[in-house]
Amino acid sequence: MAAFRINRTNDAVFKAVFAKHPQITISLINAFFEFQGTELITDIEFIDREMDADEYEGKESRLDILGRTASGTKVNIEMQVNALAAIQEAMEVEDMFTKDEVAKRSYEKAEKFRRDQAAQLKYAAEEGRKEGEEKGIKAMIVTLKELDVDKKTTIDKIMARFNLKLNVAQGYVEANW
Repeated sequence: MAAFRINRTNDAVFKAVFAKHPQITISLINAFFEFQGTELITDIEFIDREMDADEYEGKESRLDILGRTASGTKVNIEMQVNALAAIQEAMEVEDMFTKDEVAKRSYEKAEKFRRDQAAQLKYAAEEGRKEGEEKGIKAMIVTLKELDVDKKTTIDKIMARFNLKLNVAQGYVEANW
């Protein structure tokens, strides 16, 4: 069975990827702007307007994007499709890439590395958050104890501040009182 091949210049695909996920669009635009040393886009607005090829020098304009920089500069960005365009060739190269077993293994290895790195960063961030929260709980208990706040009130404050269940808050207070 032949693989389903998507034409990335198709207006419906472009809108599904970029219009429904504006952060992807901002990231893509900024990648080009950053390379050129241009001020980065912070916000975008899609202007859904199509122009026939006859109206615009033989090119179809599919979707205009109005970008705004942090300083308020407006930038008009257009997705243009030219029947002879760096796009058909790119799709052919991509098609050859997906059929090359060595290239696919290299791609899969790079993707696995990227996913592993993301998982490790997520784990480290979660551990750091937990450690910081635990230190905050302990510091709050010590401070409330020094201020002569009773255990029950301390437990209530710990539960409210850190969104803890009663038994967990009680455990912290008992361990650090």
